[in-house]
Amino acid sequence: MTDLKSSFPSDSDALAAFHDELARVPNPALWLRFAGYYQGLARLPRRLRRTLQRRSLGGIALLCALGQAPALAATINVGGACTLIDAITAANDNRPVGGCTVGSGADTIVLPPNSIHTLTAVNNTADGSPNGLPPITSTITIAGNGSTISRDPAAPDFRILLVRNNGGDLTLRETTVSGGRTIQFRAGGGVANDGVLSLVNSNVINNYSPDGGGGLHNNFGATLHLTNSTVSGNLAAFDGGGIRNRGNLTVTNSTVSGNSATEDGGGVISGGTLTLLNSTVSANTASQFGGGLRISFGTAIVTNSTVSGNFARRNGGGLNNTGTVTFTTSTVSGNSTGENGGGVRNSGTVTLNETLISGNTASSQGRELTHPRQSRGLIG
Repeated sequence: MTDLKSSFPSDSDALAAFHDELARVPNPALWLRFAGYYQGLARLPRRLRRTLQRRSLGGIALLCALGQAPALAATINVGGACTLIDAITAANDNRPVGGCTVGSGADTIVLPPNSIHTLTAVNNTADGSPNGLPPITSTITIAGNGSTISRDPAAPDFRILLVRNNGGDLTLRETTVSGGRTIQFRAGGGVANDGVLSLVNSNVINNYSPDGGGGLHNNFGATLHLTNSTVSGNLAAFDGGGIRNRGNLTVTNSTVSGNSATEDGGGVISGGTLTLLNSTVSANTASQFGGGLRISFGTAIVTNSTVSGNFARRNGGGLNNTGTVTFTTSTVSGNSTGENGGGVRNSGTVTLNETLISGNTASSQGRELTHPRQSRGLIG
């Protein structure tokens, strides 16, 4: 068996190797990485630190800096000299930034309980749209502890967060995202996701996009999970008042309510894959099609869920469908429309399994459901 102790150089050997590396290829960034890893290791709990010291903290830090050792997950506590912006940069770049400790691997950024983080300026224009926080390019969890991240109403327009597709994987826990506003032709007022985004016990409220996805925009090939979360009070001047989905979207034990779209999909518009489980889509409005849901050439599976109290000025108060939708043990009720399909306006395929569609209203045709394809539910 390999002697673990012999796997790491001693502190003196590490320092000599470090100087040799700098002499061979002058690299100031290497010094920063080395110092950052050493600082992070030195701040570990004493028992773990003493165990590592038997193998040389300097040796471990050098191997990490040279990319020759697995990264250790880090916890970065926001507060004092460590701001949220610096914490995200430290996590992305695996280096100490400002008053924040070095990131390492899959990092957790911890916000003080019930704290408010108000953004007052544009941080970057990574996708051609202003963003208030650095783009997420690594695996990061933000443990909000009931905190809010918001844009100052007096600040210029910018969205709050962008998750990139080059390694971006963000989990928001117990965090509220509020007040984001994108510029013309840019989607996702609160968060735009090109990678992987998970919301757990979190809220996306009162964000705006002059394009699509007032609250959340989930792009082609991206994955978005909502669990025990709320998307509410968001507005899109085009489609997807609450959420615009072009990738893979799963909504579990969550609520999408009180959102509005000037065109289609007051609550959610989806042209990708949507799974709605144990959730509610209610009191959303669209000026054109799909007050609650608009399924556009994609697929949706709705299970143990309720679509109620939504309104579309034209067709599909609860749902406007041109894709493939399967309802199982769900309810579509109390929705209304100015034209056709108070409950469901269907131009694709809708399958009903033990599902109730009742109590909806339409000013023209199809008070409950237009053009059903397959039905084992109760209509009317």
